[in-house]
Amino acid sequence: MRKKASLYNGQRVLIAPEGKQITRRSLLGTSVGAAALADQALAKTFCASTLVTEPGPFFPVKNMNFAADLAGGHNGGAQASGKLLYVYGVVRDGQCQPVQGARVAIWQADAEGHYDHPRAEGHDDLDPNFQYFGEIETSETGFYRFRTIQPKSYVAFGLNRAAHIHFRIAAPGVETMTTEMYFAGAEHDERRMNDVVWSSRPAPARESLIVESMLAVNKSDLGVEAEPGALACRFDIGLT
Repeated sequence: MRKKASLYNGQRVLIAPEGKQITRRSLLGTSVGAAALADQALAKTFCASTLVTEPGPFFPVKNMNFAADLAGGHNGGAQASGKLLYVYGVVRDGQCQPVQGARVAIWQADAEGHYDHPRAEGHDDLDPNFQYFGEIETSETGFYRFRTIQPKSYVAFGLNRAAHIHFRIAAPGVETMTTEMYFAGAEHDERRMNDVVWSSRPAPARESLIVESMLAVNKSDLGVEAEPGALACRFDIGLT
């Protein structure tokens, strides 16, 4: 059974022989195509548990829909505003084995920084074409994939928040965990520097929550043909 994690527990800091920290961000390199190589490296060299964070104030109060597509736009319907983003990865257990049937849920702000939650600013100005949260089960290889949009940074209760996506993972034999995925890039880096919630996360473990956004051009990684110009982020999740 997984031990109960405190607010910022759940991360094993990994040190290379040279004494440098190894992070998911450094392994992913500079292209979505490199994700497959990074996946092999992770599986063969070490097993890292993902940093646990709190769910935040905007966890959905509505029923969580079992859906992988939050952006819509199919069969002639209108698509959500914003940049299309594919978020995908592999869920592994403490022995680095893929976890089949893990329930992965996400919730996030839309392209204007609004959450579908009664306590959130802008709740009365939501995107009618965007589904603000969804949940899926991992495949036999531990794989998950969501089609969503790039969230925007926002202000909540007077605090600046950098753009991020919340995750909740539930799997047999382990405690349900929540975490967050942040974005790399100069604009996002600057916003994180002014985000007191991000700053409260333990360093250097919090760096493993940052991922690169790349053009979604590698079908073998995503498992689907992405739309021209769509972005993709790989976020592998390690359970303990």
